[in-house]
Amino acid sequence: MASKIIGKINISAYDLETDVKYLNSVTKQPEEYDEFGQGYWKNLSVYNASGDASDTQYRNTDKCFPTEHAKLCPGIQNLVQL
Repeated sequence: MASKIIGKINISAYDLETDVKYLNSVTKQPEEYDEFGQGYWKNLSVYNASGDASDTQYRNTDKCFPTEHAKLCPGIQNLVQL
């Protein structure tokens, strides 16, 4: 079966520029994993299983909590909770 677009989200309706500027200004901590690619990999948790922004562990879970970074990014929160 061929793929097709089933919907579109108008992201211009969200103030993402302010949120992205904030996220780019945050000092990233060292990644728990080094096997994901070449060079240096950095990650910033906006949502994760614990709600702790310093938790960089990838794991299967049915829980997703906003970190303190998400709480400072209302545009992204509105988009994710759409």
